[in-house]
Amino acid sequence: MLVADGLWVDPTDSASQVTISVTTILTIIAFGFSIAASLPRVPYLTYVDVFLLICCVSVFLSIVELVAVHVHHRHRREARGVRMRSAGRVLLPTVFLVSNLIAAWWFFR
Repeated sequence: MLVADGLWVDPTDSASQVTISVTTILTIIAFGFSIAASLPRVPYLTYVDVFLLICCVSVFLSIVELVAVHVHHRHRREARGVRMRSAGRVLLPTVFLVSNLIAAWWFFR
């Protein structure tokens, strides 16, 4: 469920990147349904809820990055797209990790 779903695929291969992203979102949804059946219903957010939310937001951000890189490649600005991909390879997993650490600190302090 890591955010880096399509970050290491060739930037020109957008079909594979979209397939990986959609598969990741479906996996997150399936995981949410499978654990929801075994957890008690409570009227507040739990750590598992926040973790799944962070996963969904992270995949959404990676899809935004994927689209931005694809647009730059389509408009013959490959250098800018490559720089965006390089930054995304570092920033998106870092944001995912830091946000999970903050959530864990908040819930387990």
